[in-house]
Amino acid sequence: MGSEAGTEKTTELRFDSRSVREILESVGGPGTLVVVDGYHSRLVPAGIPRVVVTDNTRDAIRSVREEREFDRVIGIGTCSALDFAKAVATERAPVTLLPIVLSTACISIDKSVIRENGRSTAVLTVAPDRTIVPIREIMGAPADLRRRTGASGFGDILARFGAAADVADRRGTSLAEVLREMPDTTSVLEWILSEFSGFDEACMRALARFSHSASLVTISNRES
Repeated sequence: MGSEAGTEKTTELRFDSRSVREILESVGGPGTLVVVDGYHSRLVPAGIPRVVVTDNTRDAIRSVREEREFDRVIGIGTCSALDFAKAVATERAPVTLLPIVLSTACISIDKSVIRENGRSTAVLTVAPDRTIVPIREIMGAPADLRRRTGASGFGDILARFGAAADVADRRGTSLAEVLREMPDTTSVLEWILSEFSGFDEACMRALARFSHSASLVTISNRES
């Protein structure tokens, strides 16, 4: 898989209250390939070329790239579909992501988790050109699912405190100094302590913004 490390590309984040069908009508078009997980495939209108992700293997990704014709890629659903979409689109076509489950900080990162020989590995692929958060679909999920995935999403971002402590130890410097390079991480903690009141729409929007910011900071720190 190739990558676009070192480019000036910055992913656009926006929220959209329309249905996935309506969003696809506005951002899709001829030559569009939709990549979606099995659960959310029901949201894609019939007649739109799609790949339903069942396995994030390198062979499956290579097969799609070799056998399907497309000019742009839209990934919809969970991180498995978003990762597959980025891996398929790498250096060939622009990619737009519609994350519906915010359980990890993967929504705008330029990496994909790919399986090969029974092992999962995060590899450099490509950052999306746009990340469109379909807030209607997210809020339409059952409250217990939104609660579990939302808690997981915040946990994924806050786990960066542990990574920062490891970096500080290896550098022989203070945790505070390392965290100055990760302002998004401390912002999440401050928001949780001062504003969190449940997994409502304001919370899910904040989570998406924090996940997006964490992705951009990770890319920027790697390229600097």
